[in-house]
Amino acid sequence: MRSLLPLVLAVLLAGGSGARADEFLDQLDLARQLYEEGDVTGAMTELDFARQLLQERLGQRFVTAFPDPPEGWEAEPAELQPTGMLGGGLLVTRGYRRIDGPGEIDAQIVANSPMIQAFAAMMSNAAMMAAEPGAKRIRVGRATAILTWDEEARTGEVRLAVGQAMISLEGRDLDGSEPLIALIKAFDLETIKALAGG
Repeated sequence: MRSLLPLVLAVLLAGGSGARADEFLDQLDLARQLYEEGDVTGAMTELDFARQLLQERLGQRFVTAFPDPPEGWEAEPAELQPTGMLGGGLLVTRGYRRIDGPGEIDAQIVANSPMIQAFAAMMSNAAMMAAEPGAKRIRVGRATAILTWDEEARTGEVRLAVGQAMISLEGRDLDGSEPLIALIKAFDLETIKALAGG
């Protein structure tokens, strides 16, 4: 996630006036107060809380980019997840389930994480792409996604980089790869790119 330093410095140096019913601004005000009192550690803690609030609000905006479930499917509410294992950034997930039989797709959007650069490097390396069993490129608008499908196991995965974000779908108990392809094409890519940058 991009650094909050420019915003934090602006608040610390400029000060503020008047009542503000905003939890994020309240956290920044408290951080500024602690900073002025010489409690740098306390100020850093409050800034961490403020950053968490921003992540939660940004995560709710990413939720709007997930598509509605296709006909015959249902979807769980999207959730903001911790990203410690991803090296930072933001992770929002949503599960899709077929109503009348087996079939599941777990969808996630990862934003501003180091793993996105690694995926982009693989996409640009033809040799690495060729070494991945069952992988093929599919077009999603003007973007290119990577689909892997195991016919015997009836499982598949689709990955698509969108600016500084990546969409990942993992499907199980599917009759074919078509539900994965249809779902990846239904994401609001413009919203994801605008929120993640790049």
